[in-house]
Amino acid sequence: MNVAGERQSRQSGRGASNFDIDRDVLEAAPTQEGADVLTRAPGLFIARTAGAAVAHRYMLRGFDADHGQDIAFKVGGLPINMPSHIHGQGYADLGFLIGESVAELHVIEGVYDPRQGDFAVAGSIDVDLGSERRGWLLKSIYGSFNTFRQLALWAPEGETEETFGAVSYNRSDGFGENRKSAGADAVFQVRLGEGDRWSYRGSGFLHGARASTAGVLRADDVEAGRVGFYDVYPYATARGQ
Repeated sequence: MNVAGERQSRQSGRGASNFDIDRDVLEAAPTQEGADVLTRAPGLFIARTAGAAVAHRYMLRGFDADHGQDIAFKVGGLPINMPSHIHGQGYADLGFLIGESVAELHVIEGVYDPRQGDFAVAGSIDVDLGSERRGWLLKSIYGSFNTFRQLALWAPEGETEETFGAVSYNRSDGFGENRKSAGADAVFQVRLGEGDRWSYRGSGFLHGARASTAGVLRADDVEAGRVGFYDVYPYATARGQ
C-alpha cells in the first residue's frame, strides 16, 4: 500500500516576537510621514537624525541598526537594504514609503526564520502594499513649522486591493534655522491574474528629497548666548559642514 501526502509550508508565526500588524492598527494614530507606520511594531524606534534626505536611524529590540544595517527590509516583496553604501552596509532609505498605501506589516524580532535575509541581525520587517479603500483619496495636512503634505491615491474600482497608485509631496521649514526640507514620492502597484494559475505583480517607486542641515555649534557659544540652540552660525563655511 502506498500513501502519498503533501505538506503545506508553514504560514503562521514561528515565535512570540512575530507580529502581523494590519491596517486598523496602522491607522489608529496620525503619522507625519509614511515610514512612521513602522513604529506600530513593538520595540522599534525610528528618527530622522541626519535630515529628511537621509535614511532614518532604526533601533529594534536593543540593536542600534544605524541606517538599516541590522534589519532586513522588504517593501512589496522587494529587498530595500543596499549591500554597499557610503553610510554603511545595509543602508535602507524608506523615505519613499507612503503610509496610506501600506496594507500590513510583518515584523520578526529575532533571527529564527529561514525566510529572513542577510541583514536580519536584529530582525526583519516586510511591508505589504495595498489599498482596501477604492476610488480616489485626496488629503492635505498642515502643521507646525510650516509643514505641509499633499496626498493623492487612486485605487480603481473592481480591481484587487493590491492595484493602486499614490503620489505625495511634503515640505517643512524645520524646527530651527537652515532645516528646510522638501520631498516627493510615488508608489504604483498592479496585480494581474488573481485567482488564476499564474499571478503577476508589478511595482514601481519614485522618490526625491532635498534638505538643509544646520551643522554643529560650540557648547560655549550656546551657553554664552552668542548663538541660539536652534540657530546656525552666520558663516557659509559653518553652514556647509
